[in-house]
Amino acid sequence: AAAPTPANPDSRYSLSLICWRESSDSDAWTGLEDAEVENTIRECVTPYLDSFARMPPGLCVYFEACHRDVNSTFKGCRSPGEATAADGEGGGGEERDPPVFRPTVRVFDFSRDGAFLPHEERDRILERHMPGVPPVDTIATLDPGWDAAAAHRVLTDMRGRDHRGLPGCALEGYVARQGGAIAKARIDAL
Repeated sequence: AAAPTPANPDSRYSLSLICWRESSDSDAWTGLEDAEVENTIRECVTPYLDSFARMPPGLCVYFEACHRDVNSTFKGCRSPGEATAADGEGGGGEERDPPVFRPTVRVFDFSRDGAFLPHEERDRILERHMPGVPPVDTIATLDPGWDAAAAHRVLTDMRGRDHRGLPGCALEGYVARQGGAIAKARIDAL
């Protein structure tokens, strides 16, 4: 077997239980302070614990943790309070300061009873039960009856696009859904 590399999904993605509530009547979360939980993941998840607690029973949320020490896309961003070129000697000149990026999560899906919910339902759940929790952006929708050429045009258009509100932070990949099938691909693999 080949050694994991950054391009190998097994080395990039994991599914793990990092915290839970003993009962729905409790406000206390267990597990988040365990040594196995990485600080970067803790920083991403902690601001949203109250939102996760408001989720309807039986719902499973799928999200990505976004942190400048996790995602290569955000490494060039500043942490809140980090000095800018304009703060230092000589001013910023024509150089643009990198955007500020706070650790966060971005929800890309929900499921119930083992089935993914329609994309529109994701947005309704976020609005109703989890306001303030950011979704993964929808950039393009392929029309019914799409073909490989249409998909290629959309994907090619995504190259060089930045994350919304984060100039200089290029998109890393995309999630494609059709019916019950879901696929994720990295733009650098195109």
